[in-house]
Amino acid sequence: MRGRSRASIAFLLLALACQGGCASTLPRPGSPPAPPQLELRALAPVTHELASGLTVVESPSRDGTFSAALLFGGGPLDDPADMPGLTELAVQAALLGTDHDPDDARPASRALAVGGELHSVADGRVFGWLVRGPAASAAPLLGLLLDLASVPSLPASRFDILVAKTREQVREEGLGSTGTGIAVAAGTALGLGRALPLAPTEAMLERVHREDVLRHWRRVARPERGALVLRMPAGHAVPADADAAYAGWQVPGPAMEEVEPCLPLGQTLHRIASPDAARTRSVALVAAAAPGLGDPERDAVESLQTWLSRRPDGPIERVVGPEEAFRSHPWLLDLGWGGGAGVSVLLTAVGGENAEVAVRLRGITDLLAAQAAGEVLTDEEAAAAHRALVGQERLQTQTPLLGMLLLGVRALYHPVAKAPAPEAIHQMAARWLAPHRLTLVVDGFADLSLDEDEHAHETVWDTGGERVSGPAPARCVPLPVVRDQKPVDSVTPRR
Repeated sequence: MRGRSRASIAFLLLALACQGGCASTLPRPGSPPAPPQLELRALAPVTHELASGLTVVESPSRDGTFSAALLFGGGPLDDPADMPGLTELAVQAALLGTDHDPDDARPASRALAVGGELHSVADGRVFGWLVRGPAASAAPLLGLLLDLASVPSLPASRFDILVAKTREQVREEGLGSTGTGIAVAAGTALGLGRALPLAPTEAMLERVHREDVLRHWRRVARPERGALVLRMPAGHAVPADADAAYAGWQVPGPAMEEVEPCLPLGQTLHRIASPDAARTRSVALVAAAAPGLGDPERDAVESLQTWLSRRPDGPIERVVGPEEAFRSHPWLLDLGWGGGAGVSVLLTAVGGENAEVAVRLRGITDLLAAQAAGEVLTDEEAAAAHRALVGQERLQTQTPLLGMLLLGVRALYHPVAKAPAPEAIHQMAARWLAPHRLTLVVDGFADLSLDEDEHAHETVWDTGGERVSGPAPARCVPLPVVRDQKPVDSVTPRR
């Protein structure tokens, strides 16, 4: 996670390149008084809220070290429409320090000086930083996190160097039409009427100024949108001055204006323009908005995703064949905004010769339509899918840094853990994955077509994610967003 969360978009591109698969804010009525020292409490993680509005999650350390994460809910959906990737760039820019820092006083050097390490993250759900080091270094490491969030001044010369390096990296990686396909699928599936890039784009990096980053940062890096995750060895407590500093943290000015994703009405077809008229192979995506983190139907879509991907002889394998099954594994792109609202996009990619792609994609859309129409899993299949999810999450929780990240995600989005029955999975599919909710995106010349009763025209996009031709964005209905749920006394893994 160090350096850049470009791992998030790189991971998605890796999944699409091989077409393979991958992984609410607490209500804040008023400002309750700050609790006493952030002492380590029971064995299970517990949460409480500071006077600043910051949610605190406390968990015991298993390896005798101190670790902490300061995370904010949000990502690409919080980026201005004309500045995709601005949130992620801001996370990296904060690591530049202040105008007065010599090279040995930059954030990474400060962490190393006390025996610690510093990582950054921006994965679509959350953004921020994680630190880890000796328990005796808790105070300076906590101070470092707060400085990163509250006082970045973005030295002009260092900022220009960062932007230039990031722009060069984007050029070298060449996300091209594949990355554009993901962006178009995500943006149109959420009814935004535009592509939704998941990382900084070259166009944004060519026009961004440090003032853009500072202005955006003040709107998104706010205590009421964040969570502080703590892990300390038994017998150690967070210093009182760190407790007071976080409790008194305030950010003046307005918060970010929120986007309004929605559910499209009518299946839509999108094509990424290709200059190679002789191209015989294509990659296509089928995408649909899906329940996000914190939605009561979240476990239903995860169970359906797991069941669809089962191998050998799983539903998708029976549609596309054993050789293509791994490359057509569906995956959930989790996105958050506003500090605690979440939505996901369920994406499935297929590839091959142009004629094969059309047949395979139709097979996938028919499979989703069957689930929406009531052809649901059996009780045994639903239970097996949920057990697989539980096992995967437990393994992730054991990893020190990933475990911290998961605790922060739970504190911000409050996922509802339950084992969904087949009927619940059917109801979810009928609401979210019906044919009139689907977005089809093709990179190449596969001859795709829409249902006869839907729009007959396709929308064409250039490789930069700009709409070239085609109908206006599809009609849509408000997204059933779940947020600001009641707080829980403890945060525990699924059982």
